[in-house]
Amino acid sequence: MKISERIIRIGLIALIILSFYLSYMIWLSPTARSSLQTAKHTDRVVNTTQNIRKATDIFLPLRLVWVNGEDDIKQTASDTLITEVQDLVNKASFGTPEKKNYDNDENFLADVDIKHGVELSYFGPFLVKEYAEMFNLNLALDKLQDVYFTKAQINFDNHQIRFINMRRHQIVEVPITIDEMKISQLMTDSAEKNWLVMNEENRIASMQYNTQEPVKLKRYSYIASNLSYTTFRDAFFTNPQDVKMNEETSNLVLYDGTENMSIQEEKQLIDFKGEIDLSGGEGDIYSQSFSYIARLGANLGNLRYFDRDKDEISYRIFVEGYPVFGDAYQGQVNLKVNDENKTDNGTLPVQILASMNAIQVPIPSDETVELPPSHTIIDNLTYLGVNQNLVQSLVIAYERQDLAATNGVVDLVPMWYIRYDGQWYSYDDLVAKLQQGTGAE
Repeated sequence: MKISERIIRIGLIALIILSFYLSYMIWLSPTARSSLQTAKHTDRVVNTTQNIRKATDIFLPLRLVWVNGEDDIKQTASDTLITEVQDLVNKASFGTPEKKNYDNDENFLADVDIKHGVELSYFGPFLVKEYAEMFNLNLALDKLQDVYFTKAQINFDNHQIRFINMRRHQIVEVPITIDEMKISQLMTDSAEKNWLVMNEENRIASMQYNTQEPVKLKRYSYIASNLSYTTFRDAFFTNPQDVKMNEETSNLVLYDGTENMSIQEEKQLIDFKGEIDLSGGEGDIYSQSFSYIARLGANLGNLRYFDRDKDEISYRIFVEGYPVFGDAYQGQVNLKVNDENKTDNGTLPVQILASMNAIQVPIPSDETVELPPSHTIIDNLTYLGVNQNLVQSLVIAYERQDLAATNGVVDLVPMWYIRYDGQWYSYDDLVAKLQQGTGAE
């Protein structure tokens, strides 16, 4: 580590200690609690100038693959390049959708790839109708109301956009008129550093391409601190100006009508429970959760749709195009909507879990970490006896690691994460699980 960098780190750490002391005095000290209790008798000032985020930012596709022949496949997580391609999709015109279902794996897998074009993808399933509405696509939706996809392919050979549903073995093909030359030019002009070279060898069930070479990424350090509870109050409550506080609990509890929010100080955890009003239409978990996430603005960072499993949807912080994983919902907002327990007044119960602690200020660093190619990860897991049918996705992510010797400084360390049997594990954690004999069958 350079001397100048060491001096910067020491100075920042000193500032961190001061900032945490001040944060405690402002938000968590007994005096602050007393002020909160008194505030229920006075007029409340609620932030009315929230930085509301757009659906096109929160639900932007997470990966872009450029296929320029069988032996020329590249992938990027560049938000800039993905946005430029998505903007061209937004301006495109579309024909009549055709839904194709396949009776067997062989026929589906033979048709699932393209030879020339680009592929926009998500880690979790997304509704075609939500994708079309959020990006204002002029797409006929009458036959696509319940169609999910994880990949949207623009096939240059057939001039189609194809929505791929791997789980249901379903492909929806729609004729598209789009500036294919512009897309190709964007791909060609993009800096080489934006791309990872991919191949088709030893692919998992989701048919994602594998990295061909080791991947070298920067290791980041950040100053992390607790956000004010008002950030979550103003984002989650319907009428935050009317919120009251319960004085008789160990944790801070805010409430108004059927809505309440527990602030678990030791765990730095926000636990909100409320109801979603369906008077404007049933909607779905994507649109139902969007308003909560949008009102958080950029306070937590670049929060984006990450994954969905039945009645739960997960949004994660992204750094340089890669999701952040941490303990106790750090870097994550998780929403659960209970469709089966609709209330008598036509609302749906919702629970939101999030961490108050957020990464704030980056600390300069030149450290890098080299990750093995994904096919090596798959080979290693296969050797350990993994059930390959349960390996659903592999992603490069940043794992948040708190530094015990420097209170308030966290490292973001690149590593592979695997969605296995419906749960996300770091590679090391999944290896440990398999070696204990609890995940091989």
